Amino acid sequence: MVALGLVLESVMLLSIATSCAAKTAAVDIQALQQIKSSIDPSTLHSSSCLGSWDFSHDPCDATSSTSFVCGIRCDEELQEEGASTRPPRRVTSIVLDGYGYRGFLSPFVGNLSALQALDVSGNALSGALPASLGKLARLRRLDVSGNAFSGGIPESLGELRSLEHLGLARNALSGTIPASLSRLSSLRRLDLYSNLLSGELPIAMPAMSSLLYLDASSNRITGSFPGRLPPSLVRLSLRDNRLSGQLPSNLGDMAALEVLDVSRNGLWGALPDSIFLHPSLQQVNVAGNAFQWIQTPGLAAMPLVVLGSKMVALDASHNRLRGPLPPFLAELPRLSSLSLTGNMLGGTIPLQYAIKAVESAVGIQPLRRLFLDGNLLVGALPFPFLTWSPSATLISASFANNCLHSCPPSLPFCGAQRPATQCS
Repeated sequence: MVALGLVLESVMLLSIATSCAAKTAAVDIQALQQIKSSIDPSTLHSSSCLGSWDFSHDPCDATSSTSFVCGIRCDEELQEEGASTRPPRRVTSIVLDGYGYRGFLSPFVGNLSALQALDVSGNALSGALPASLGKLARLRRLDVSGNAFSGGIPESLGELRSLEHLGLARNALSGTIPASLSRLSSLRRLDLYSNLLSGELPIAMPAMSSLLYLDASSNRITGSFPGRLPPSLVRLSLRDNRLSGQLPSNLGDMAALEVLDVSRNGLWGALPDSIFLHPSLQQVNVAGNAFQWIQTPGLAAMPLVVLGSKMVALDASHNRLRGPLPPFLAELPRLSSLSLTGNMLGGTIPLQYAIKAVESAVGIQPLRRLFLDGNLLVGALPFPFLTWSPSATLISASFANNCLHSCPPSLPFCGAQRPATQCS
């Protein structure tokens, strides 16, 4: 039945292409026809975008209200000077609805040479991504996320020099990240998360001079944290991979970075003071690693930290942090969320933590979330905590499973403490 339908549509295509009333370039009509024919017919409902593609009508004929009602956009090619006939219209955008289409992405998509946007996200397409995608020289947005594509990322995608958004997330793509992607100097967003990608990040990534957002989370990426990344990055997420080694001290080279998430990897050593000296960092998540201590900035740098830090949230839970709680963390002016759960921190809770959590001060953001549970903290609570009331600034906190000898059960954040045998 599929083959018969394809033959009939081919006859219609020939009729449209030879008709003086045709508005769409014949090569584009053929590519659209092949794209539709690569989809499982059982998923082509009449109310869906692809279900409305009726090739007895011209795809770019805006007067048709029942065919090609959604999914494509067309534009006219520039007319050459002195030409006697108007050029055909070209398909410049395909944005399909997330209707659950099954099938594959036809290699004929590479013949849509005027295409600027291709979005088939949120469906159930499978198979390999066609290498012909690399022929779409004008493409600015490519989003195939949320499907079931497998195999490797085509090297040919590195030819898409106009590309600004590349979405490959939530598929089953495997292999290494091609070094050719480093040639995408116009790319602003790269989503690779939730695949099966392995190997190291390409060493030439700094050449991606326009990249703002990079999310390669939930893969199998190995090696150390890259020593050099695009300096333009604003958000970087590499959580839930297999990175090892230490965080570099040159994070400040990414001067625009606001969000860093490297949680659930195998990073170790010091949580470097460059995080707190960074001019833009606001949210840092290093939970679920093997960091052993928090590096305190030197005396000369401390005024820069206390006055200039942009840090709003820090999650360093479930590491191997030892030593006392660093007082300077409670002096970060904008810090409102701090989680150090599940470490081996000891000593008493510094007074600065209680002041920032309970007592408000002009120009200082109070701590609204403070999680210190699951450590080896000892001694009595600082007095301001004992004056806590439901109207206080502290909204969510836990000091449970420590060795605090005076944490009243009346305070909701105290909880049960460790038995004395574990605290000795």
